[in-house]
Amino acid sequence: MATHSEDNESWLFNKRPVNEVTEEVFRKSNWPTPGELENGQVLIRTTYISVDPYMRIRMNEKKNYFEGFKLNEPFDGGVTGEVISSKFEGLVGGDRVLGFLPWSKYTVADGSKLVKIPNVVTNPSYMIGGLGMPGLSAYLPITKIGQVQAGNTALVSGAAGAVGTIAGQVFKNLGCSKVVGIAGSNDKCQFVEQLGFDKCINYKTENLREALTNAFPDGIDIYFDNVGGETLEIVLEHMKKGGRIIACGSISQYNIGNPSEQYGVRNLFFIVSKSLKMQGFIVSDWLSDFPAGTKQLIEWFVAGKLKVHETVIEGFDKLPNAMIGLFRGDNVGKMVIKV
Repeated sequence: MATHSEDNESWLFNKRPVNEVTEEVFRKSNWPTPGELENGQVLIRTTYISVDPYMRIRMNEKKNYFEGFKLNEPFDGGVTGEVISSKFEGLVGGDRVLGFLPWSKYTVADGSKLVKIPNVVTNPSYMIGGLGMPGLSAYLPITKIGQVQAGNTALVSGAAGAVGTIAGQVFKNLGCSKVVGIAGSNDKCQFVEQLGFDKCINYKTENLREALTNAFPDGIDIYFDNVGGETLEIVLEHMKKGGRIIACGSISQYNIGNPSEQYGVRNLFFIVSKSLKMQGFIVSDWLSDFPAGTKQLIEWFVAGKLKVHETVIEGFDKLPNAMIGLFRGDNVGKMVIKV
């Protein structure tokens, strides 16, 4: 058991990036861990760490929807771990837990803020992926904003990513007649179609306008947008009257530090002329729905109706490479680090 600072390696936020995330952003150091637990506390050995696109926004100095990372302090985010010792009723040594925790090998946490991972979840990392926050970021807005009706058609951009892979399967499970994904390579498209998408468009080799016309001759009912930018502009042309757009992310723009250089969508009037509904969200908007949403995702997973795929990077030292690779599109499914 490690309870001293010299034993507790951590990744600290070293420098704000201007555009792309580089290795200079990260600094590995030791971070103190209290030696004695207080009542209600739990000592955790980290097992998996999540890297996510929203973390790029947290690196900016400008205030945004989520508290930013603090310079010279550990990064934090979705983490799973094993309980080493506990003074919290309900958790004992050996339990697998999930929490919003520092990027450290060991952490002392408030037991009331941890979630015990159910035994039916075979791999704990799934709880920071398809069965956790990324999964809820697909399921909840689809049910709350998408207003899926049987026979609807749906399009998902970033379809090979952590949220996109789940979104397409959720659309299918809720009765959509056709679900198409957009991804950035033939291998990713093949993977997406293996998940049950009816088709996947490689935006790097295909003409997206033509491909969408062929895939949706009568238009798109629901668009799950993970990328923003020019893709959103093209999709707006193909939306049906009364269609719904779920604005989940805009990863095509995150690494562009100068707002004047970001892509300005030029045809937003389609929202008016086609009576479209376009709504963004922060998944914590529906915090009270997390238990029911997680229950549904796990039920589908156990029944074989939801496939969870990960890109696992082994080694705590590889965390910076994993984060940098996330924005290159190196991942298929959820990117996680096995500590």
